[in-house]
Amino acid sequence: MRRRNSCQFENRNGLKRHMKEKRINHRTMTMTTIGILLLVLVLFTLLTVFAAEGKKAEYNTWKKRTSYETTATELLEISGNLTDYARLFAVTGNKKVLFSYFHALHDIASDRHILDSLEEMAPDETAIASLYRALRKSQPLLDAEMRAMKLKILSMGITETSNALQDETASYMNTVLAYSLSPEEMALSAAQMEEGALTLVFGTRYTQTEQSMYKTINSFFSTVSERLSREVDAHRMRQYYIKMAQHICMGVFVFLLMGMMFLYRKYYIIPIKRYSRSIMQEIPSQTPLFPSGAKELILLGQQFNRMTEKIKLYAWEAGQKSEQRGQMITALTTLYTYSMYINLTKDRYTVLTGDMHSLLPALPMTGKYSDFMHEYKSTILSEDRDYYALLNRDNLLDAFSQGEQVLRYEFRQKQENETYRWYETLLVRVALEADEDIWIICVQKDMEEQKKLEEMLEKNREIIRTITSEHFIIFLADLEHDTYEIIRDGGGYVKSADKERYSDIMQRIFKKYALPEDLPHLTPTWDIKTIRSRMDRGKDHMLFPFRNINGQWYAFEYRKSVPYSKDKPHVIASIRQYENEMKQLEDERALQLKADIAAQNETIARRSNELKSMFLANMSHEIRTPMNAIVCMTEIALRDHPGDTMRSHLQQIKASSQTLLELINDILDLSKIEAGKMELMPHGYKVATLVNASTSLLEHRVGSKEIDFSVDVDENVPSELYGDDLRITEIMLNLGTNAIKFTHSGFVTIHIKTDKTDQEDTVLFTICVRDTGIGIHKEDLDTIFDTFQRSHLYPNKTVEGTGLGLSISKKLSRLMGGNLTVTSEPGRGSEFVCVIPQKIVNFTPIGNHWRQESVEENITALFDFIAPEANVLIVDDNAVNLSVCEQHLKPYQVKITTARSGFGALDAVKQKSFDLIFMDHYMPRMDGVKTTRQIRKMEGMSLGELPIIALTANAMKGADVFFSQNGMNDYVSKPIDIKLLEQALHKWLPAEKIQTMVNKEQGRDKSFGQIEGLDIKEAMQYFANWKSYLDNLSTFHRLLPSKIEKIRSALDKNDMDTFIIEVHSTKSDLQLIGATEEALLAELVEKNARILQKEKLWQYTKSFLSAIQRHYELLKPYFSKDAVDATHWLCVEEFDKKLSNLKRFVEDFDSTGADNWLENMKTYIIPPVRKALFEQLSKAIVSIDYAVLTNQLKDIPSSSDP
Repeated sequence: MRRRNSCQFENRNGLKRHMKEKRINHRTMTMTTIGILLLVLVLFTLLTVFAAEGKKAEYNTWKKRTSYETTATELLEISGNLTDYARLFAVTGNKKVLFSYFHALHDIASDRHILDSLEEMAPDETAIASLYRALRKSQPLLDAEMRAMKLKILSMGITETSNALQDETASYMNTVLAYSLSPEEMALSAAQMEEGALTLVFGTRYTQTEQSMYKTINSFFSTVSERLSREVDAHRMRQYYIKMAQHICMGVFVFLLMGMMFLYRKYYIIPIKRYSRSIMQEIPSQTPLFPSGAKELILLGQQFNRMTEKIKLYAWEAGQKSEQRGQMITALTTLYTYSMYINLTKDRYTVLTGDMHSLLPALPMTGKYSDFMHEYKSTILSEDRDYYALLNRDNLLDAFSQGEQVLRYEFRQKQENETYRWYETLLVRVALEADEDIWIICVQKDMEEQKKLEEMLEKNREIIRTITSEHFIIFLADLEHDTYEIIRDGGGYVKSADKERYSDIMQRIFKKYALPEDLPHLTPTWDIKTIRSRMDRGKDHMLFPFRNINGQWYAFEYRKSVPYSKDKPHVIASIRQYENEMKQLEDERALQLKADIAAQNETIARRSNELKSMFLANMSHEIRTPMNAIVCMTEIALRDHPGDTMRSHLQQIKASSQTLLELINDILDLSKIEAGKMELMPHGYKVATLVNASTSLLEHRVGSKEIDFSVDVDENVPSELYGDDLRITEIMLNLGTNAIKFTHSGFVTIHIKTDKTDQEDTVLFTICVRDTGIGIHKEDLDTIFDTFQRSHLYPNKTVEGTGLGLSISKKLSRLMGGNLTVTSEPGRGSEFVCVIPQKIVNFTPIGNHWRQESVEENITALFDFIAPEANVLIVDDNAVNLSVCEQHLKPYQVKITTARSGFGALDAVKQKSFDLIFMDHYMPRMDGVKTTRQIRKMEGMSLGELPIIALTANAMKGADVFFSQNGMNDYVSKPIDIKLLEQALHKWLPAEKIQTMVNKEQGRDKSFGQIEGLDIKEAMQYFANWKSYLDNLSTFHRLLPSKIEKIRSALDKNDMDTFIIEVHSTKSDLQLIGATEEALLAELVEKNARILQKEKLWQYTKSFLSAIQRHYELLKPYFSKDAVDATHWLCVEEFDKKLSNLKRFVEDFDSTGADNWLENMKTYIIPPVRKALFEQLSKAIVSIDYAVLTNQLKDIPSSSDP
């Protein structure tokens, strides 16, 4: 029992009794106890003093904070928005003032929505690292706050992919939690974590805005910061002393207890342990600096738990919203031209950064957002204003209300220099706690350079797309190691094998797809040593054109890759189409060659003209003398030999001599004019004599043409003038002759008048020649007066002349002080006007004595001989041409054999002996030239033993030389001229087989019928009589369908040789039957076929086939079954004669005679121009309507023949 009590002390009395029982000195124990109590009392007194001082300092601090709160509240009332000033101050970058400011306003900063909205963002690692370095370098004020802010910033940057930041954040968190901080400091640190994050958003830039306000705020918060700094330092020192005193007192107490326990360890070891435990329990806890309790500890735990959950949330959301949050943070931290904070709900804005006063001086820094949009719209380009209207308040409210977080717009804005630049406006919604208003941050960025880069990038992309679209095979080749990489294989041509070298694959591709003829040119493409040598010497590009096996052009190209060096010789090899470039190159070469030839020809022609003019001017007398002798002697012979036969021959000689003399005169006149030797011989002349002489010559030249020729002289023209009448007559004849040559129907009119001038004795003598001929193209009007020039509207091969008349007339009119002009319209005619000043000799008017009528001359033909014993072979692939030639030869009674090809001609020559061969030039398979060569190789078929005459439709200068060199004796042009044919027969047939005719058949039908679309008078010059022409026309009509089919088939098969031959032969047929326009169209088709102008060829061929098909349809009535049964055709004159017989029957009321006349007329082919009349007469005869018959035949003369 005693032992138990001695071990269990409840108070000091127990201890004393126990010590007494153990014989301990009471005095010593008493003194020791008093000493311990006094020491404890002193220690607690000191602790109380220090605690009191701490409470006093705490009171003063909170008192000052209350004062700061009052000052801040007043400032808030002035500004109206603490958040705006917080941002404005944050951009200064003064971290010390900023942290002190938030520390001082910790309890009154109610606008915490910015901190909460920041938690929705995830700053990128670059921004976090930058801010962390800035905080580390700044002067620390409160270590706990600094650590808390750093921890907050790092916690916001944790992502799933940033392991380094996760480790750093976790390490730093453990350091903070392990640090000896009081609960109040921990709570303050947690709060400061959120406040410190503001620097991430607004600590990046500062713009000098509202300087006065900033200075006031800066002064105020600087004072607050300095005071807080001093008081916080003192507060920290007092805390340090208090804690030190507590630790010293505790140490001394423990030391004394341990000493007592050591001294009385035997008796007091257990009671002291119990007593010490009770003492420790009774010692009051340290007085806290700030009140704390369970509520604060719970709050602290909740804050740390919430922070941990946010860290986890950020890590989870990093992968889901990294792109969006990255864009938001980048937008907030990038250098923008201006930024503003907008409350859409309240229609308010505040400009944070940027200076817009240069464009809008009246725009305030804060105000209504709607007013801002109205003013700011004037700076936007008009084309972008509709797009900029999307930034209006209503549109933004709709967009953000529907869940949009980020909106981006681009537009062009005016600058101070009146130019426009591209800008991008970014609007980011800010989520606010306990605030239903819609807040957004609006920033604007200059996009001009980026737009230029985008445009350049798009161009580069387009270039790349173009290159890849054109180059269907692309390699990246390594010339050092002979390896390659296939960039593109558009058609699957490569199909490379494993480990195949680049040189091998290139050689394989070209040998497989390239034309064999081009392989030697392509050899360097797979010789990598050659390619590398050229590239090393500075050649950046090499091109090798080639053709594939189908004949299409391609190009193989080498280009240096970027970068290229001798150590790394990488090149880009590609293949693309080269058809257009080769065609363009060939066209350029052809044009250059054509230009060179034209220049050379021009030089040669100019030199030749000079030599010709000099020669002719010097030889004029020598040429004129014999020609005048021929003309004069012919006239003498005509007077001495009036006989018909000799007179006809002499007239032929005279006419030919005069024509030749006129031609020589023209050439000599031109040479004199060009040589400057032409002299005028003015004298007085009678206008009537001049006009009469010219008119007589021109009427003779009209001949048988169906044109109206007239000369009209103004009555007021003076009767006598002074000038060179010989040259004026020459001009009038040249202009009149030219009009007659190129006018086939209509009229030719010469009008002569005079106009007054400023001088009373001088008039302008005007000669106006007007016609309805073929006309002149507008582009030919400038060259029509050049030497040897004609209009190219139609190739008038049948028109005689050299093209000198107009040139001479122009030069003569200018020589006499006048001028010659022309106006014309193709297909409608021309008008030439010559104006020459002349002196007046006799003012008496000439009067009216000039009326001319058209004349008509019958075509005649002479056949002077026959050759019934002569054998003639005609070779032509065209049946129509064979028929025509046969008809021409029939009057000469020769024995005719025909062959349709060169091979047929060879067979005919082997089987029979011929006196003369007419050989067509163009024939399929074997043409006339090759056939002639084969004939000449036969025995007895030499040039002198068997004459061969070429038949050609393309008789050109030098044709006689060409045919002579190829074994032919002569040539006759198509269409065949009867006179030339007769001359050829007379020249080349054996003389012993020619019999001269005493009674010659003369004349042809004086007039012919009319068939629509055919110029029969033009065609009749190639036929001996009307029947020959009809036979030829029938053959043409019969063979025309097969000929059309051959032309179409050759064109479809692209067989140009056959096509040209068929068109050429058809051209001759058309000329023979009088279809002159279609013959000209056939010539155009043939020319375009020879030069391979496919576009024009198809157009002309289509028109040509349509035209000849129309002729076939028009000729059907004449060659139908009924027409074939008819005995022969009737011309218009013959039909009219038969009408005279019918009129006699009608006048005698002889119905039987009229019926017999009708039956007889049904055996004839009626001329088309009389067909309607014949049908009316037929109906009247059948119905015995004498009234109609009498009316229709009233203008027909009666005939006495039955």
